[in-house]
Amino acid sequence: MTEYYYEDEVEDRPPVPAPPRRIRFDPTRERGAEYFVRAHRHSRFVRWLKFGLPATAAAAVVGFVLVVQFAPGDADVDAGGPAVVSLSGINVESKSLVMEKPNISGFEGTRHAYEVEAAEAVQDLDNPKVITMKTITARIGIGGGATALIEATKGVFDSTGKTLVLDDGITIETTSGYKAKFQDARIDLDKGNLVSDKPVEISGQEGTINANSINVVDRGARVSFGGGVHLIVIAPDEPDTAAPAAAGTAPAVDGPKPVADGNS
Repeated sequence: MTEYYYEDEVEDRPPVPAPPRRIRFDPTRERGAEYFVRAHRHSRFVRWLKFGLPATAAAAVVGFVLVVQFAPGDADVDAGGPAVVSLSGINVESKSLVMEKPNISGFEGTRHAYEVEAAEAVQDLDNPKVITMKTITARIGIGGGATALIEATKGVFDSTGKTLVLDDGITIETTSGYKAKFQDARIDLDKGNLVSDKPVEISGQEGTINANSINVVDRGARVSFGGGVHLIVIAPDEPDTAAPAAAGTAPAVDGPKPVADGNS
């Protein structure tokens, strides 16, 4: 068996300097502006999560408060101003009153315009405090020149408990580019609370939130997600820092390698 022995040898050689970092200098290109745009888009999404999402959720609650304005016997709900109500027709069927294409429009308390309509509203004559609405559509102003379009397949309004239960699919879409999808929602009209224990998705240009539950309190004063929350923030395209210099601009030059600041 061959054995090998090694002895430490120190060779007196000067250290090899690191190759200089090549920096492409283009005086006509404002790189700072690109990074500013990236930061601005990210901060805009965060700002919307803090303020725009509660405002949109508040619009949803307000919209469903307004949608029951046409409900007979519900004079306690105040839209904050005069409203125009129209019906295509009223039919009396077996133990029910059917209102065809009810529509209401006006200005709510914050002076934002609204228009709410439904394909039909059915009042149970045995329990007139309960009204079932089908194919609900609402357009509500949410400030900043934006509006929210709210669509729900079905809603059951109980004027005794001031509650509205929506199911079979709900969507909220704003003109500012945000969209929310719910499977169902339970709304307390007096307190302005909205609760859903089923999956919800809220998306925009800057990202998407998926959760298995949502809780909106006091008309959007607080919005919380639960049941496994998944947040995706969509970053804009990376700036092409390696792009060749345009004709007539300075060529690449060698520059010193940056030295890390130990205080950073």
